[in-house]
Formats: sequence, C-alpha cells, structure tokens
Amino acid sequence: MAQSDLLLALRYEDIDTARTEYATPDRSMLAPADRQISNNIREWLPGAGLTWQLSDRWQWLAGVHRGMAPPGAGAIDGTDPEISVNYETGFRYGLRDLHVELIGFYSDYENSVRLCSVAFPCANGADSGSEQLGEAIIQGLEAAIEYRPQWVGLSWPLQLSYTYTDAEVTADSADGAVLDGDLYPYIPRDQLYAGVGVEAPAGWSLNTAARYVSAMCIDFECERPGTDNRFRKTDSVFAMDLAAGYQLSSVTRVYARVDNLFDSDVIVSRSPAGARVNKPRTAILGFTVQFNTES
Repeated sequence: MAQSDLLLALRYEDIDTARTEYATPDRSMLAPADRQISNNIREWLPGAGLTWQLSDRWQWLAGVHRGMAPPGAGAIDGTDPEISVNYETGFRYGLRDLHVELIGFYSDYENSVRLCSVAFPCANGADSGSEQLGEAIIQGLEAAIEYRPQWVGLSWPLQLSYTYTDAEVTADSADGAVLDGDLYPYIPRDQLYAGVGVEAPAGWSLNTAARYVSAMCIDFECERPGTDNRFRKTDSVFAMDLAAGYQLSSVTRVYARVDNLFDSDVIVSRSPAGARVNKPRTAILGFTVQFNTES
C-alpha cells in the first residue's frame, strides 16, 4: 500500500541591521547623518513538502517553499530582501545495491539580491552592501545513480551525478545595470561527477573520482549582443582525484589523497581584478581516530 508524508512549515523572520560610520580613525566623531545606515525586514516564509512511497522501490517527492535572503548589513533603509518561491519534484528508486534519483527544480525570484564583497564586487564597484538585481528564474535538473555491486569478495562503489542549471534575469533591474536575459555570474550550466572504487572487508579502500564543471560568466554583461567575452568567462574544469585508506584498528584509519591528479591548470575565477587558477596537484596524508563515548 502506498504511504505518504506531508510536512508543513512556517517561519517568521524579523531582522534589523545598522551600520555606524565614523569621521575620524579614533572614532571620536560620527560621520554625517546620511552615512549612518539602518534597515529592517519582516517576512513570513511558508513551505510544504510531500513524499509518496509508491512501492517498495519507487518514491515520488514534491515541495514548494518561499525563500528569503536578507540584504547585507550595509543596506540602506527600504532595501528589500531576496524573495523567491522554490519548487521541486522528482522520483527516487531503490533496489538492493542500486539507487537512482531524478529531481527537477524551479526557483522564481521576484527580487534577487547579491551581497557586494571584495572578492566579488557589485556592478557599481561597491565591495560592501547589497545590489538589487530584480526578477530572475533559476531552473534545472539533478540526476544521480549509485551502484554498489559485490564481486570476488569486494565491494565496488560506483557513482554518477549530473546537474543542469539555467539561471537568467527575467526583468531589468531598477538601475538598468542588469537586463532581461542576462546570465547569472558564476553559476555553471553543467556539472558532472563520476566516481569508482573498491573496498575490501580487510579494511582497505581505493577510490577515484572525476569532476567536470562548464565555463561560467563572471558578470551580467557576459554574452550580451556585441559584448567582447574574451575575459568575461572562466574556463571549463576537468579534474581527477585519487584516494586510498586502510583501517588500522576499530578506531583508527589512515588515508592518503591526491587532488587534481593530472595537475590541470585552468582559470576558475576572474574576480576580483584578474584571473585565478584552480588548486594545483595536492597530496594529503593523514589519519582519523574515532572515540566511542558510550558507557
């Protein structure tokens, strides 16, 4: 018989922010009144989630939630928070050593906000406060497969996952800095992960994984008609990692890991003020000790 679970949630956020600015380094005198900034937001955030166990193998899930992200502490009075309505639905399948998941998501932003920082300045060059970006749609699909067959007395974990994301502005911002159709910066369209390993009852394991992330725009002007995109995108990234471990005792395990095994060298960011590359080949050796505190 099919079973279902329904979860209803309601959250209320009441946030007051304030920034005090001084005119002197020793803070003996306040800056003019227009430099003293405060803001407040109050939002009700409902949500609902449903899971339906269709059979002992299949499960359907769905959810809708109102999301909110507050503006930064340097936001001026009247700055609205980031508000969205987020939908998701999909299926899960499980049979002994095989698990499959397929989830679609759709987020409708009636007002998106980006926090300005030194690492990622806003369109006007500000490195603090918030930037209002207007309406946007972020939608996509996530798929994952995990399989753990047993062969010749060993376990062979296999993992494959893929995420597709389409993130676009759907209305011009109030100041005109962000336009309908602009792509969101630093959100990759494609992400792919594949992993394979072997684990033995004796306590040793060996795993390798490959990751791919597609190229990303670095600002909202990227891919606008007539725009020179040579320095407005990152590179796509492909990297492989290798990890091994051995269980020395019931509480102690040693491990070794090599990240970016083939030492690929690509640009993963151009903010702030220039290109930055990914992590080079990195080797790590360590051990873990797990303590049992139960009496």
